[in-house]
Amino acid sequence: MTYANIELKEHDKFNEGKKLSIIDPVMKELVEKLALKYPLWTFVEANMTANHSTKNYEAYRFKVMDKREVLGELDKDWHRDGFKYCIVNQRINDIRERGRGMKTIHLDKALKYVAKYFGKKTMTEQLAEAEQKTKESLSSVVREREFDLSHAWNKLEKPLMRFVGANYEAFILSVVEGGDAKPANAHYVDDLPINLEAMSVANKLKEQFNNRETYIVFINGVHYSVKKGDTPLEIKSSEELPDFVRRAVGLLKLVEDGTLIPNAGIRVNESIFLVAPNNVSQEGEI
Repeated sequence: MTYANIELKEHDKFNEGKKLSIIDPVMKELVEKLALKYPLWTFVEANMTANHSTKNYEAYRFKVMDKREVLGELDKDWHRDGFKYCIVNQRINDIRERGRGMKTIHLDKALKYVAKYFGKKTMTEQLAEAEQKTKESLSSVVREREFDLSHAWNKLEKPLMRFVGANYEAFILSVVEGGDAKPANAHYVDDLPINLEAMSVANKLKEQFNNRETYIVFINGVHYSVKKGDTPLEIKSSEELPDFVRRAVGLLKLVEDGTLIPNAGIRVNESIFLVAPNNVSQEGEI
């Protein structure tokens, strides 16, 4: 029997052409029972084992999705007598003092864990997740800018020490190695103003975030949830969004996760955005 809401992937680890995964024997009954019970959920293969003896690809970990929202994961874990089911999501991890997920060798218990803990996040849970992912994404962007600037600065350290106080043109000339040769570390010189500006933009957004001046925006179905600082969460349609928020989100939807666009904000992921205060620019991303 095939299930429209179980998504398996093709692999070619044995160089015999692409072949569709099958469900791992340990996980098969659990995944199929859940697929029948929750037809609006999608069970997406997240990891598999290439079985060299059977030449099969056995999917043992599944992401459970409700449209774009990840409800949790179904996995298997070692047990002294074999394997046990591992049911994982943030709700479960929040109530556990240690370890990952709820684990059991019993199918009926695994089904009960899914029924109890899986489901659409409450608005409070969505906001907490959006805030946490936004902090992580912003910190990552700042770290990347710091690394780029530090790397360029380190490469230019000796010339800078020799020519502190010189003007920029004199500094460029100072790194020429003989005659008309291309300046040593020339690309670091060329990139330095760009890296300085990128670091400035990232730090400014971080300061605005810490001062509670930015807007966390996350997509909730067909609506947008908007939270600025300590003000109450607001639920708005696209038409009800402030113009600068709508324009910023429109720009951020076009770029990759973790991208910072000056005066617009950061795309955290496909449904969460950090929007800068009211000043949107059409300039390119940093």
